[in-house]
Amino acid sequence: MFAILDKYFITFVLVGIGVFFVVMTYGANRRGRSGIPVVGGLFIAIGFLLSPCKWLAILGLVDYGPSYLIYLYVSEAFVKKRFRRLIRQNGYRESVRDDSLCMVVKVPEINEELVRPYITNQHLRYYVPKCFFAVCVDRSGKKILLIDKCRGDKVIDIIPFEGNSVVVTGMKHKLNDVTLKIEIRAQADMA
Repeated sequence: MFAILDKYFITFVLVGIGVFFVVMTYGANRRGRSGIPVVGGLFIAIGFLLSPCKWLAILGLVDYGPSYLIYLYVSEAFVKKRFRRLIRQNGYRESVRDDSLCMVVKVPEINEELVRPYITNQHLRYYVPKCFFAVCVDRSGKKILLIDKCRGDKVIDIIPFEGNSVVVTGMKHKLNDVTLKIEIRAQADMA
C-alpha cells in the first residue's frame, strides 16, 4: 500500500490539485463567473504524464478551458467577419483615430465604466454585459453604433448616435436587464 503511495505520490498530488481547480471552475461557471479554466486540466494532464499510465493524461480535457478558448477565438473571428461585411456594405468611413476624443462605455446598473481611445470602425468586445460593437461614421459624418448583443440570433443592430451618445437597452447580465451607454467625449473633459 505504501509502496504505491511512494511511487505515485506526485501523480496523486497533481491530479488532486487539478480536480480541485476543475470543480472550482465548474462551480464558478454555474454562478456566472469564469473560475480558472485550463489550470485544472493542465495539472491533471501533467500528473498523469508523470505516471506509467500516460494515456490517462487525456482526462485533462475534462476541463472545458482549452475547448472554450478555441470556441472564443473562432466565434470572435466570425463576428469580426460579419462586422467587416456590414461596414463594407454600408460604406462607412475607414478606421480613424482621434486622440482629442475618447469613448466612455457605462453600465449604470452595476456601476461599470470603461474609457477607451476613440477609433472608428474598431471592433471591440465588452464582457459585462457581453457584446461586440464598433462605432462607425457614415458618409455624411454621423456616428453610428454597430452592436451584436450576443443573444444567439447573430443580428448586428445599427443604432444612430443622438448627439455624442447612444443608449442600448435590452442587454443581459446575470439574468438581469442592463443598459449600455456609449459616449464620445473630448479628452479635455475627462481630466
